[in-house]
Amino acid sequence: MKHFARIATVAVFALFAASAFAKDTRVVGLVYDKGAETATIPDEIKGDEPVMYRLRAKRGQSLAVALKPLNRNTDFILYGPGKWPGTVIHDSAASGSQRFEGKVASDGPHAVLVSRSAGRDPGEPARYDLAITLKKAVQ
Repeated sequence: MKHFARIATVAVFALFAASAFAKDTRVVGLVYDKGAETATIPDEIKGDEPVMYRLRAKRGQSLAVALKPLNRNTDFILYGPGKWPGTVIHDSAASGSQRFEGKVASDGPHAVLVSRSAGRDPGEPARYDLAITLKKAVQ
């Protein structure tokens, strides 16, 4: 009976964790204008729905991400290739910086996840401008 209770507890925690990650995330495929290196996106989060901007990058390219929240408590996480959602490259909440600049370490999909920080009024939209710059690798 103890074994069954332990399995049931693990199953409940697994379902809870899965539901936390299964939040409705709006996914946006990033498209640059022809010849442009920077995509600037004015957007907003309503409720607790995070937004994920996806792009493909190649090793050696310069990548810059700048988030300019129009109200407080909006952060981003930059993910590189790896097991979903990817390897964390930068977490603005943890670093305290709403900017990232660096070289792409490996080819593949990258993503910028913009979300609200805890403590926000979910009825108030989180408005922001996001700029993602991807420059060709210098040979």
